Amino acid sequence: ALHDRLAKHTKLAQTHVAQSLIHSHDITQGQHALDMMSCGRYASTTGQFIRPLNRCHRRSCPLCSSIKGKQIARRAVRAVDQLRFTLADDAHETHPAERRMIAIKVTLNSGEACSFDQLRDRLRALHKIWARLLRLTDISEHLIGSLRASEITQSFDNNRPLDTANPHIHGLLLMRASTDLEEVSAIIRRYWPKAIKREVIRVENNRAHSVVKSVGDVAYPYAHTIDDVEVWIRYITKSSYDFTKQEHRKKHNLTTRNYWVAADAAIKGMRMISFSGDLKEAVSTVKEHEKDERAQLDHTHSHDVTPSHVWSDRLNRYIDIND
Repeated sequence: ALHDRLAKHTKLAQTHVAQSLIHSHDITQGQHALDMMSCGRYASTTGQFIRPLNRCHRRSCPLCSSIKGKQIARRAVRAVDQLRFTLADDAHETHPAERRMIAIKVTLNSGEACSFDQLRDRLRALHKIWARLLRLTDISEHLIGSLRASEITQSFDNNRPLDTANPHIHGLLLMRASTDLEEVSAIIRRYWPKAIKREVIRVENNRAHSVVKSVGDVAYPYAHTIDDVEVWIRYITKSSYDFTKQEHRKKHNLTTRNYWVAADAAIKGMRMISFSGDLKEAVSTVKEHEKDERAQLDHTHSHDVTPSHVWSDRLNRYIDIND
């Protein structure tokens, strides 16, 4: 369910994407656009929260990706809380030092923006080098688990053509408490630019490719607590745009038809969010628990999914279905 104001902004963004895809020469994308236009048109409500019905589950659908992101974030937070390690600032003073962990936030990209037709290869390069980064001895021997969330945004740099995009990664590294942030940062800043440049050159044969800004932040959260880790997890799983923020809504409105056609094609079949290590195992356990919880809920409660509201294109909001 989404708060009614968030549902409104997300539906408007959804219309923008669908109207972009309908202009694609790919018949499949045209069908996806029609599915997206019907997605969430009807909804049930609980107080100020909207539960969109008949969702399309398309990755490029702002409504479905927003809901999916919230589900993944909730699952990831539960998984972190179930690990045999405890975040350092949440641990009791008697908790063994070897069973404590810290969190490190990471933002990485492939260097300068790429053209739309290079998007899929750039994503593959990012995912490939991320996996290699985690296997580096100086990282892997301290790593407990990780979360990788990939995003794509259209570039609006005045020095670049409009038909360019910036695929990037937001990551969470859960590492043993004895890990030194400066050492991890140095390893990433030394390895990533060289590795990602080699991969881009291999795929695109562009030796002039710049990776000067390919490493963004490598930092601690405010504190090593489940609450502060949750803030980062919710941020990186939100999909590319956070429709609660006016700045993000404005940027989304500026995206072009060609961008959405290219982005929709690029992410097809891609794993845009992935887990590794103990965190991956914990997420699998949480998913099994969720299945049991849903089965128990279905057994004890009947779910009323009768539509109570319908989206009005004229008013740009949900209205009572009887109005």
